[in-house]
Amino acid sequence: ILTGTKAPVFALAIDEYSGYVAIAVGSEIHIAKEFFPNKYATFKIFPPPRELPLVAEQLDKRICGRALAFGKRGSELVVAYLNHGVVCWDICSFEQCWQINPIHSHQIVGHAALSLDTKRIALMNLGDGVDIYSPGRSYPDICLKNRPLSEEKNIPVQVSWLQDGAAIVSGSSDGGVRIWEIPSGKLLQ
Repeated sequence: ILTGTKAPVFALAIDEYSGYVAIAVGSEIHIAKEFFPNKYATFKIFPPPRELPLVAEQLDKRICGRALAFGKRGSELVVAYLNHGVVCWDICSFEQCWQINPIHSHQIVGHAALSLDTKRIALMNLGDGVDIYSPGRSYPDICLKNRPLSEEKNIPVQVSWLQDGAAIVSGSSDGGVRIWEIPSGKLLQ
């Protein structure tokens, strides 16, 4: 895919309706489309997100997309940023539909996943586990504890939805894979 940017690619998502590909590349979020059979190129680049109202001093203000998901039949793109919360963008107007400002003190997002029904977002908070948010709300509905072994082992790990949104699965810094029942938050495995 031709992006015109030479930087690491942090996340990808494909829209099943349009065939568009969203790319978190360097500090930018691109949307690419097929312009010739099996040839894709960027045709939209999103503006930077608004800065979060800081709870604590945030020294790292880099813009970095950590997870991407299309919503509303490809008309919206949900982006989880490392240091800028979770933003839902209107793909045509580039307007922010909503933003989640994580409640944990450092506000850093390790990874996130949008549920299939697009009504919940699982966010790996790089602190004490996974928080489940409703779109546009900055206070989690559910908090699932999954603390790292130590500060040195606090690394971004993936989170995803299982069983049509009835469970959450996440990695951990200790090599374990955990599964929680939703909405009870009960650890299943």
